[in-house]
Amino acid sequence: MRAKILTESQLQDVLAHARPMMRVAVLTSFRCGLRAKELAALDWAMVLDARGLIGEYVDLPPISSKGRCGAGRLPITPDLRDALAALWRARRMPLAGPVLCDDHLGRLTPDAVRFRLNALYEKAGLHGVSSHSGRRTFGTALASKVNLPSVQKALRHARPATTLLYVDAVSDHELTDAIHSLAR
Repeated sequence: MRAKILTESQLQDVLAHARPMMRVAVLTSFRCGLRAKELAALDWAMVLDARGLIGEYVDLPPISSKGRCGAGRLPITPDLRDALAALWRARRMPLAGPVLCDDHLGRLTPDAVRFRLNALYEKAGLHGVSSHSGRRTFGTALASKVNLPSVQKALRHARPATTLLYVDAVSDHELTDAIHSLAR
């Protein structure tokens, strides 16, 4: 079963229930399309710029991802930047170390990230939503704005066929509008 895609309103409901660290996890999933494995590997060094401040990009090294296309540079959206900055300040502005960690500041495992995300979705009253929902929502939203090769690059997939599994078709209304826009 494919992960469910959330609306922006549903995402805001989830964020209303999220503490600062999980707010970062949710936004990084929905705004950058990170997998649970990548979220678990997220390090402050990947989001800080050369001055040691929250930067413009998440820089994913190949080791933090899966496959040969796993490395990537993804823009940090303003809401994600705000969430990262708040957590970074609360953690006393580390230059390195896990962004998502347990109570003893140890790195969360991918399974722990999945468990915490799923619990948060349930707390927000969303059922059947999984840790991959952010990634699918990201891919589908991006596909409405850019071409498939660009979505493939953002999702860090080796094959376009894999990317197609992450993208839902537009609604009938959106399809009608797009077709009518060709005649303008």
